[in-house]
Amino acid sequence: ATALDLHTGLAPAAPRGSEHWLTAVSLHDGTPRRIPAAAVYPLSAANAHREFEPSAAGAAAGWTTEEVREQGLCSALAHRGLLAALRGTAPALRLDRDWLDGDDEVAFLLGSLRHLDRTARVYALPGAAPAAAVLAVVDPAEGEAATAPDWAVGSALAVRDAVRDAVREAVGRAVVRHYDHQPADSGDPLLADADPRALPEGEGRCDWSYDQPAPALADALARLDEAGTLALFTDTTTIDLTAVRGMVTGTVSLGTK
Repeated sequence: ATALDLHTGLAPAAPRGSEHWLTAVSLHDGTPRRIPAAAVYPLSAANAHREFEPSAAGAAAGWTTEEVREQGLCSALAHRGLLAALRGTAPALRLDRDWLDGDDEVAFLLGSLRHLDRTARVYALPGAAPAAAVLAVVDPAEGEAATAPDWAVGSALAVRDAVRDAVREAVGRAVVRHYDHQPADSGDPLLADADPRALPEGEGRCDWSYDQPAPALADALARLDEAGTLALFTDTTTIDLTAVRGMVTGTVSLGTK
């Protein structure tokens, strides 16, 4: 348990019984592993003693197990990338507006902020590799410096998908704040209490291309394996969804080998 990314360093309040463990499988070779329920459900009562960071990192839902595994892996890597950026160990790299405008959807979303008198900053999070993770921050309007920025993180194996995801979500939250005069409900946090205003900007340039091929999931897992990272998948699909063959849910947990 202590090797998992979300582990806080706190010990469990009492020795774990069998009911406090779940079965996960290695995404690298399918080997079954035991994992604490608190690590799979860190926002639930199972993690009441905060042995693991209360984060939605790695949780995903989709129509197939393969889709959920890919989304969960990218989410877990995005958490790793955001944390590394805030710590300065893998600084965020700002993406140029001219480059961002190379995608029509992203250009439209960023341009729509003019009507709100707001602007956005968009960053690549290199610490999330081999996934592409992006932080989009919509700054407050002039004269509203006390207002917190609206921000979101997007992640995917494809660069274009990650950029679109982050910008779409951040702009959407800014629109809600503008018209409802209150922050949008951003759901469960990727990184609790994160504040992009504390983000140190890196001095390098990002060499991404919208058209660069996305790595296959197997290739991304191989790169993680070579770097000493273990990716575990726990199927969290509820009985009712399983019975009707509805959506699949699951959590990907990262740790050191």
